[in-house]
Amino acid sequence: MSSKRRRRTLTSNRGDHQTQSPSSDCDGDTVQTVTRRPPDATTTVTVTATTRQQPGNVHKYRGIASFSKKIPDSKLHIEFDNNNKPCGESVSLFRSYYSTMVRHNFDYWIPMNQFSNDDFKELWLHTKAYWKIKTDAPEAYMRKYAIRIGTNFRSDLVQHYVRKNLNACHKYPFMKPHKWDDFVRQKTCKEFLAKSTQAKAANAANENKLRLGRSGWSGVEQKLPIIWPQLLERHEDLKSVTNFRSKLLIVAMAKKNKETQLYELDNHAVKVAANLNEAERNMKADKSYYENKEDPIIRVLGPEHGGRSRTVSDIIGYTKVHGGLVRNVNDDRDSTPSLRDSNCRSNGHVDYPPIEVIFTYISRTSMAKHIHSICFEENRSICSSTKSCAT
Repeated sequence: MSSKRRRRTLTSNRGDHQTQSPSSDCDGDTVQTVTRRPPDATTTVTVTATTRQQPGNVHKYRGIASFSKKIPDSKLHIEFDNNNKPCGESVSLFRSYYSTMVRHNFDYWIPMNQFSNDDFKELWLHTKAYWKIKTDAPEAYMRKYAIRIGTNFRSDLVQHYVRKNLNACHKYPFMKPHKWDDFVRQKTCKEFLAKSTQAKAANAANENKLRLGRSGWSGVEQKLPIIWPQLLERHEDLKSVTNFRSKLLIVAMAKKNKETQLYELDNHAVKVAANLNEAERNMKADKSYYENKEDPIIRVLGPEHGGRSRTVSDIIGYTKVHGGLVRNVNDDRDSTPSLRDSNCRSNGHVDYPPIEVIFTYISRTSMAKHIHSICFEENRSICSSTKSCAT
């Protein structure tokens, strides 16, 4: 199937309208659908709240991301990190907005890899103008992110509707109903079923299940100061883990206990954490830890695959990570300090890498100059303080 279709421009003007259509799907759920004009008045945004009918219990599940009101100008600002991933206070709002635009403007019956470059360019220019983004550096990442959003959306349609013989157009009014049968035929053909079976087998063979959530690895990094202390209380062996990537992976494998509301590790996660801890100790013992060629994750779980980077992103290749993926030492997030972290005045104790490791990378001449510069700066600060006292 080619991408020759009637293109729906993102800047087309549509009239204001609001409709409410309560309905009931085949699972006995009551679906309340509201179709509204979006915050930028360019596409139709649908709000759907699902209430599952259970005896003596009414529970509302998370519905479709909605923008029933115009986004305040104070929140229309998004930042990007060194890897061009969105970050900042409005990152959740930005991701929801971007996901909504992808779902509404990329027809669901067309695979994401069949859309043209102009389609993704138009999406980026629209997003850039609306969110007042001043650079095009994140464009490549946001294109991959759009493909991932569209692919996951089509997978959800297959899992929750096609396999259950349901029609998703009842929940998503922006989807064209007359194309649903074509979509079902695509996802029930022999070729697709063969690929699906192969993907299921590969997923079942993966024992390292991660719980990243909607915010991905960025969200895991934000929760690290909260979850890690909870894990230390239950698993004292983790106290010797200092590698930042190892901590992120262990936290991503943690599961929240519904009764205690605290994060815990299952038996498999405990084994992985122990292997990472042992690998870190062994690498420090044989000095390979300080070479920055591999880290405990690579040694335990194997090398990275193309197009992804564990603990960074599943759509950024490990060769594209800013500053390099493996940074065991010379990283401000790691517990191993540099020479300038020494506190000469207070005689503080600092655990440095072995001296032979330092001389492996720094020549004796450069080391002498480095130590001389430290002593010179220290003496200069002492002299300045002595003069101030004399005055």
